[in-house]
Amino acid sequence: MAHETLSVMVRWLHVAAMALTLGGALLLWFVALRPGEHAPASHGRLLLGLAEHYERLFWLGVGLLVMTGVGNLGAFGLGLPEPATAWGQRLGLKLAAVLLLLLFSVLRTVVVIRLSAAGEAALAPTARTLPAFYGGTVLALGAIVLLAVVLAHG
Repeated sequence: MAHETLSVMVRWLHVAAMALTLGGALLLWFVALRPGEHAPASHGRLLLGLAEHYERLFWLGVGLLVMTGVGNLGAFGLGLPEPATAWGQRLGLKLAAVLLLLLFSVLRTVVVIRLSAAGEAALAPTARTLPAFYGGTVLALGAIVLLAVVLAHG
């Protein structure tokens, strides 16, 4: 019974971490695409401030996703299908997508750090650069979620 409870908690934490990473990226993408009535400089400041906070949350969320993902796989143990099966190939595809997301996210984080360090001079490039990065993050996370749903039901 304790093993089942722990397994459910790990799965719940996995889903919550994905909600944090995907929801945050979606919010940033939305803000980036909708400057509204703000002056470009104030919109850039808002966007860059949100991006700085999100990057910390993103890497926390990714750490939780990796740990709980390994925990989920460990819970299945020897019951996991072989890599040569359709399910195993889908899992491999999901893991490859996660790796690509991580590589892309390192680049995104470096760009946010550099824009932040540049101060006021970076506000115009921020409005041009960050929508593409957060849109890409949303699309990558959405694809990973889709693969996770297929794995869970297939």
